[in-house]
Amino acid sequence: MSPTVRNGEYVLVKKTKEVRRFDLVAFNNGSGKRQIRRIIGLPGESISFKEDELFVNGQPMDEKFIVDEVNESQRNGKNYTEDFTLGSFLIEKGTIPAGYYFVLGDNRPYATDSRHYGLVSKEKVIGFVYNSR
Repeated sequence: MSPTVRNGEYVLVKKTKEVRRFDLVAFNNGSGKRQIRRIIGLPGESISFKEDELFVNGQPMDEKFIVDEVNESQRNGKNYTEDFTLGSFLIEKGTIPAGYYFVLGDNRPYATDSRHYGLVSKEKVIGFVYNSR
């Protein structure tokens, strides 16, 4: 999750907060490890990326938390987030089902996230991560 959360940093997790887009959440991944990732897609939504722009239900959304990283990557002739649609992950009807979230790491070129292990179920979410930055 660099630069937002770095290895070895401590975070405070609140279990009672309702999850919203762009929140950082802690969750148990399928291998039993805890991870922190950012909520990008909510239940019922269609998510896609095209030329480093996030689209939710066909509407562009700003990801202000990674603007510097995206600009630097584009100056080097690369996209920071590879192009994709949810349909490419074999998600029925291309929308996120009830009780699931699509999560991405902020360090997109290197992050292991929903692009690799699929959607995260609500039951695996430990809580909202407070970050002091």
